[in-house]
Amino acid sequence: MKVNFANGLILRSAALSYRQELDHNTLVALWHNPLIKESIYIASKSLYNELNAFFEGNEKASGKEVQLISSFYKYMARMGNRATPFGLFAGCAAVNWGTGNNITLTGRYRKHIAPDAVVSFELARQIEAANKLNAGYKINNTIYKVGDDIRFITYHVIDKERIYQVSAVDANPVIDNIIETVGNTIWSRQQLLDHFPEFDRDDLLEFINDLIDVQLLKPAFEPVIGFDFPLFIQQTDDLALNNTISELIGLLNGGDNYGSQPANWLSFYSRVEKLTSTITGRDLKDQIHITRFDQLESRIVNSALQAKIAKGITLLNNLCTPGLNKRLEQFKNRFRKRYEEQSVPLLEVFDTDTGIEYGQWYEHETLFTEGLYATGEAAGAQVEYTELDFKMLDLLNEAKAGRIYHITLPDNFAKQRGSDNLPFSMCAVFQLFENDVVFLERVTGPGALSMIARFATADEEIYKIGLEIAGKETENFPEAMFAEVIHMPEERILNVMSHPPFWPHELAYIDDAKGKSVLQLDDIYVKLEYNAFRLFSKKHQREVIPRLSSAYNYNRSQHPIYTFLCDIQHQYSNGGLAFNWGGLTKEFVFFPRVETAYGLILHRATWKFTPAILNELCRAEKQPARFSELLAAFREQWLLPDKFFIVKGDNELLVDVNNEIALAVFAKEIAKQSATLILTECIHLQYQSVVKGPCQQPHAHQLVAPFYFERPVKQAYFQYFENSLQRNFFPGSEWLFIKLYLSSNIANNIILRLNELLDHSGTVSIKQWFFIRYHDPDNHIRVRINLLKEDDFQDVYLAIREVLSPFLISGQVHVVQLDTYVRELERYGNQIEQAEGLFCIETLFCCKVFRLLETNRYDTEDWFLIFWLIKDYLNLMSGDINRQIKFVEKGLSYFLTEFDDKAVKIQIDQLFRKYHANLDNVLLAYDNLLQEKRQNIANLLQRYHVDWNDKFLSSVIHMAVNRYFSTRQRLHECILYGIMLKYLKSEKARNKL
Repeated sequence: MKVNFANGLILRSAALSYRQELDHNTLVALWHNPLIKESIYIASKSLYNELNAFFEGNEKASGKEVQLISSFYKYMARMGNRATPFGLFAGCAAVNWGTGNNITLTGRYRKHIAPDAVVSFELARQIEAANKLNAGYKINNTIYKVGDDIRFITYHVIDKERIYQVSAVDANPVIDNIIETVGNTIWSRQQLLDHFPEFDRDDLLEFINDLIDVQLLKPAFEPVIGFDFPLFIQQTDDLALNNTISELIGLLNGGDNYGSQPANWLSFYSRVEKLTSTITGRDLKDQIHITRFDQLESRIVNSALQAKIAKGITLLNNLCTPGLNKRLEQFKNRFRKRYEEQSVPLLEVFDTDTGIEYGQWYEHETLFTEGLYATGEAAGAQVEYTELDFKMLDLLNEAKAGRIYHITLPDNFAKQRGSDNLPFSMCAVFQLFENDVVFLERVTGPGALSMIARFATADEEIYKIGLEIAGKETENFPEAMFAEVIHMPEERILNVMSHPPFWPHELAYIDDAKGKSVLQLDDIYVKLEYNAFRLFSKKHQREVIPRLSSAYNYNRSQHPIYTFLCDIQHQYSNGGLAFNWGGLTKEFVFFPRVETAYGLILHRATWKFTPAILNELCRAEKQPARFSELLAAFREQWLLPDKFFIVKGDNELLVDVNNEIALAVFAKEIAKQSATLILTECIHLQYQSVVKGPCQQPHAHQLVAPFYFERPVKQAYFQYFENSLQRNFFPGSEWLFIKLYLSSNIANNIILRLNELLDHSGTVSIKQWFFIRYHDPDNHIRVRINLLKEDDFQDVYLAIREVLSPFLISGQVHVVQLDTYVRELERYGNQIEQAEGLFCIETLFCCKVFRLLETNRYDTEDWFLIFWLIKDYLNLMSGDINRQIKFVEKGLSYFLTEFDDKAVKIQIDQLFRKYHANLDNVLLAYDNLLQEKRQNIANLLQRYHVDWNDKFLSSVIHMAVNRYFSTRQRLHECILYGIMLKYLKSEKARNKL
């Protein structure tokens, strides 16, 4: 698989060198460093005050010394050993690929300072209140109608969290008029009052206020992604508020530059806090949000490393089994059952009354079930071990028996897998050491921007990298509308979700969008096709691809539409790659470091200790000498190095067993007796980092390398189809639709019995009929009968019941179900009647084939007559063999993404070599049957014009193959396309076309 790296990377580096000692004396000295004081103040003002009092000698007698020194140690260990940006503890910068490795920090940095999101939202509310009649409002962008209700999604803030719900108001002419008048523009109360002079002013104002209270009208100038402080600021009539805002903007802008840090930093933050307290009316724990951008003296990463990293990405892809999103898969089944292949308005699909459940939001609790989970529900799924798991088990057993600290994976350890299961773009996150040793931590997705966007707001070079990677994806699918999902599930999330625009369009959900091209939810339709959800805009007649560019964990969201829009970003692919031990993670205590033979580290040595293993150390927690003695033996037993990390989720704390403070922290952690205490080795303390400080001291770091896969340019998908043809036919109408749930073994027998009744008995008179096989949710056939007139419905149904009753009584047919026939207008469009006519011709032909091959053995070469059926359709499309080859290549390519590419190609080759000489014999043997079918199609074409476009033809062929094969129809279709391609190319060569 071809990996293409973007021109730039992002460096994330710790503020201190990891060579910095952290004993008691060093910590005392560090406190007098202004950078350290400022960093602690930003992270925790209360801790700063306590530490300052302690180190200045005001609390020498306090009993808090151990606790304070321990807390200070944790922060300093983080500042020297973790590269994740957090306040001033770590920073970021753009670097470039080039010749050799040369990355040097100057020690200078720039601070991007913004008010905390809570401050920004409170400020927006104050501006709205101050502007009174002149405050701007927009119509809620989630509005839709159900019957006489106008429904829309609203939220209320409870305990600082947004709680979402679907609200409704009764439709009336006034509301309809206001909605139509405001549209997608901004209107004030005053403008609405002036626009409707026929109403009493006071009554209308009260009515408008009610619409604002219920959130049908929403404030137009609130902080939102890409429109945060100070962009949302509006001038008000409140002079004091205007002055406060101006002072805050000026103050924050003054703190955003490179240079030595001002000695009066405390005064700066005090002034900021005074202003934010004035705005919010209270003292907040977090009043500002700071991102550090490091200044670099040199910024080059060796481009020769790209090949090694690409090889590592390929290996991780081979090791990671593609996973399905269970929530999305569940929803697919529900959507397919309700709508089949219809295109449905997005808001309608998720309506709480008329739509479909998504995830857990509709699992309503009762007094008896709230908070209760039965044993069966909570039981974990049984782990199924794969061939790869057994290989890894051998590695772990070997390491355990031989006390091996690190293992090397052979090149052929895992089977090759293509990149089709991966997103278009991703980021490789790695650490780089001398001699080109690379620790490839992980590969993040579902898009590269998730690791970039947050830092692009205040750094032009990082923004350029993000634009480059977004541009590559839009170039790959130029007909689609890539749209950023604009929504903030919680107010505080704005701190990390805000970023500049990367995509050409925005899709607003509840929160307002300010981009140049904003797509409205009521214009978005959703369709399930080929087991994948696709969105499109009815207005623009183009596919819409939603994108969430931040790293926010959207699984915490309180509303299904937003989660769905985020889920479908990686419905085709793994969201990310990282080495893991799969189902073996609970079976071992020690997991060795995993390396490759070409200088790539994939996994750190890791330990997972239970309280039982740590019991003796736990009892010695308050006996330092005894604890040290036991720990020495413990380390020897478990191959634990003298420096390691305690891991808790995303947080890692360095422990140095030669440091008394660190040892006490470790002892206290053991005493907590967590279910599992996870430790990992500290890679950067065993190698020499290529990232240097101003005095050439090494720094802990991460390099984030965006990349994308080289893929064929995607073509336009489909356009929304709207016509006057009838879609739904209810039971009792001119179409009788019956579902027969049965075993696939009896299906052909049932079809033949129906054929005898409907086509040969003379008992009933109908226009036409056809059947389709389905396996979702259970195996069944769908029979659709076009009646001469509606009054025949009962007679035909009773005749069918008489034929089917013996099968139902014997249990061969499990369920007989009448249903509504919903035409697939999105698939066949204005040619639905032509498609139905072809289906009926195929059904009659199929029944004759079943009788001729009544043994129903699919392993005889007679079944290659289906090959000639497909060839007939290709001839109808075009007599040009090159056009036929192009169509078949496209169909085969699509199916090979679904099946094991290599195995299917081998099967196709073997079948073609074995049977191609007999294809003409099959054609001659069944010529009369095929000629009869051709004549029936010719008769149909005299009544209808058929546009044999690719989509229509592929659908007709797909449904034909569905009828002839009772199982694995898609695989059969794939193989038939493969054989057809070989046949056509052979014919072209033989005839020199």
